Amino acid sequence: MSGAIRRVIVLAVLLMALLAPTAKAGIWNGSWWLPGGYNGSCVWYYYASVCGWWSGSWSLHQTTVSDTGLAQLLTGYENYNTIRGQWIYNGQYRGGAPSFYSMSGSLKPQTTWWDYYSAGVDEYDSE
Repeated sequence: MSGAIRRVIVLAVLLMALLAPTAKAGIWNGSWWLPGGYNGSCVWYYYASVCGWWSGSWSLHQTTVSDTGLAQLLTGYENYNTIRGQWIYNGQYRGGAPSFYSMSGSLKPQTTWWDYYSAGVDEYDSE
């Protein structure tokens, strides 16, 4: 193969690499039962919450409550200074970016059990 053809192939490969869509950094998702006991990854109300990992690039936090009749949960984001979110009840869905809660920086998505009744929670979060 000639040098010119090699250069064209190398340039084509580099161009494809530059134009390829980038993958999201990470996704946190799963199903939990709250209160579910100790969750050491949460800063606030760790004994009755589920939380993702620290990140400064969360773009979406979605929560759906199921398997309960009366539970009240707080879903949103937390850091060492504050916890902010929206109230969510059985059969409801809530979603939002950190800016929806006037938050930025390194945050954890969280859902916190708030009352007497247990709840099944489905989470989906992306960076």
